Amino acid sequence: MKATTVVMFVTSIFFIIFGIIALSNKKFREKMISSTKNIRDKEGYIRFNAKYNIIIGSLGLIVAVVDNFTSEGKITLVMFIGVMLGASLMQSMKVKKYL
Repeated sequence: MKATTVVMFVTSIFFIIFGIIALSNKKFREKMISSTKNIRDKEGYIRFNAKYNIIIGSLGLIVAVVDNFTSEGKITLVMFIGVMLGASLMQSMKVKKYL
């Protein structure tokens, strides 16, 4: 397995685990809610970000699997960076409804 593939897998799995923990662990969610400021719907904000992180991680895993089976590492690396950057920009635009 290539180093880029490992990095993609680890990053994507981190996003998925963070999303699952934010959705399922009550203490973790309470700490996140208490640390957020200037947000009207804190519970909705946390839920939205958790679900979005799971989606971003899933997309990253798909790109990592493609990277594992192709010889063109540069193309899949650019795809991965594009997916992560695009998803982050979309997330920042959509989260404004909670502010």
